[in-house]
Amino acid sequence: MIMAVTGSTRVGWSVANIAVLLYALVPVLWIASLSFKPAGTIQDGRFIPQSWTLDNYRGIFDTGAFTSALRNSIGIGLISTAIAVVIGTMAA
Repeated sequence: MIMAVTGSTRVGWSVANIAVLLYALVPVLWIASLSFKPAGTIQDGRFIPQSWTLDNYRGIFDTGAFTSALRNSIGIGLISTAIAVVIGTMAA
C-alpha cells in the first residue's frame, strides 16, 4: 500500500537530512579553517581564524616529501584505474 507524503513528513525528513549533513560537514569545515590559522593559534577554540595565513601550505610544499608522495599517489591511482578499465572491458 502506498501512503501519501504529508507536509509534516516532508519537513521531518528535511530536518533529519540537514542534521546529518551538518554532522558530516562540520568536522571537514573545522579542519579547513584550522589549515588557515597560524601555528600558535590552532587551539584557541575559535572556528573562524582571526588572522588568515597560508604558511601551513607553504610549509607543506617547501619540503619535497609532499610533492613526491602526491606524485606517487597520482601515479598509482592512474595505473590502478587503467588496469580496472582494461579488466572491466574484457569482462563485459
